[in-house]
Amino acid sequence: MRWIFLAVITLMSFILTSCKTGMTVEGEPCYALSEEEVAELVQIARYSLRKPSRQLSAADVKVISTTAPEVLIHYSGDCSGEVKIRWTLPDKRAGVRFAGLLNDPRRRASVFEIIPNNDRVVYKGVPGKRDTAK
Repeated sequence: MRWIFLAVITLMSFILTSCKTGMTVEGEPCYALSEEEVAELVQIARYSLRKPSRQLSAADVKVISTTAPEVLIHYSGDCSGEVKIRWTLPDKRAGVRFAGLLNDPRRRASVFEIIPNNDRVVYKGVPGKRDTAK
């Protein structure tokens, strides 16, 4: 009986500590998305970008379907914050930005981004101002 109790305690402590990631928000450790949850977000992004209304070519859709995206995660709390999933295509970048409570689809907002590639001009978000090339 004592061994079963010890095994249950050990298993529970492993489960609880395995969710901590070393990520911190304002100095406090936070729970991160699991690999499965990140993979699910990638699949949602792929599905969303394949829709005809996104106006991507068949070649662009093939690249999105077959290559690994760049995934950037910024946590603001337990399983919450912002995830950017994007692919660099020959003439543009296409991606999806998720924000909110990331592991709950009902409390998550998404924005679709299709941005032309232009290595010579950098915009810093100031309307009417164009920055010089790097």
